[in-house]
Amino acid sequence: MNYEIISDNKCLLGESPIWHEDTKNFIWLDYLKSEIFFYNTNNKSISSQKLDLETPLGGIALYNKIESLIISHKKGLSILNLNSFKTVDFVNPESTKKDVIYNDLKIDRNKNLWISTSHIDETEDKGSLWSLDSNKTLMLIDTGFKVSNGPAFSPCGNYIYFNDTFSYKTFVYQISKENNKIKKELFYTFDEEDGYPDGVTVDVDGCIWIAHWGSGLISKQSSDGKILNRINLPSKNLTSLCFGGDHYNDLIVTSATDGMTEKDWNYFPESGKTFVIKTEEHGIEENYFST
Repeated sequence: MNYEIISDNKCLLGESPIWHEDTKNFIWLDYLKSEIFFYNTNNKSISSQKLDLETPLGGIALYNKIESLIISHKKGLSILNLNSFKTVDFVNPESTKKDVIYNDLKIDRNKNLWISTSHIDETEDKGSLWSLDSNKTLMLIDTGFKVSNGPAFSPCGNYIYFNDTFSYKTFVYQISKENNKIKKELFYTFDEEDGYPDGVTVDVDGCIWIAHWGSGLISKQSSDGKILNRINLPSKNLTSLCFGGDHYNDLIVTSATDGMTEKDWNYFPESGKTFVIKTEEHGIEENYFST
């Protein structure tokens, strides 16, 4: 499948791409350099801004004002103004754990915010998955992960896909709206040669797309777990992905140079760059979080 490199900047840890419909921008972060990037699909321009936030950064998500995002970082979640790039403290569900860091932020079909966390040294099972509603009420969904990634949501919103990265496993959750009872099942276990399952998104047909760290692989699966497609990119550590563009058939993929060896560069010369793949499949417009 053909791809286009939209940014030659080699991110140390490129992550958390989102589509900002109002400004026609793909936006993503470099977690370890505290930098935010913007790619405008109208004029093909790219810009970036250093942020005054302690690393590592975590995810970004759409907020109820056009000029603002929610961003996670070492000290919690903040509201980031995209004009001034100033931040205001928002919430910090892991405030009592100094060895836990934030990773992805996602908004479900009901406009709840989901927050994934990981152990800072990636050695202890201290990461968790949280949800936050519009009243800023926190709910602990699951815990016990070294590194967590996701989640992503089925088109109907009833199924939540989440990667326990270091176990090579994807789980699927169902949450009862009547009593908030959570049902968790193993969705899929990847082979080690597939690489670690990292960021995840879902298309309009309910298929699950995962970026894999360590292999340059993007996998596409049906809702029953069948592998439908494998796409290889010349970047070893793919980190995350999302659909966007005018027809939601542009798949942006972020990547990282962190952990690369000299030998790795021979096989993955475009590592750390940011890619767009034009797909036949279409994504789903993401919701924004409002309070």
